[in-house]
Amino acid sequence: MPPHDGYIECFLGGGAILKRKPAAMRSIGLDLDARAIPTFTCDYPHARLKMEFARER
Repeated sequence: MPPHDGYIECFLGGGAILKRKPAAMRSIGLDLDARAIPTFTCDYPHARLKMEFARER
């Protein structure tokens, strides 16, 4: 995946792509299943990165 500033994962689930791709300045994870959001963890080495999570309606 080329360098990027933002990334949106529309079907977060376990975050298979989000956890393995290069870090972005801002990443957004969406999922219909509200249970997927609080169980997701992703540790990027850069503290300045911002991650957002939302339940799709």
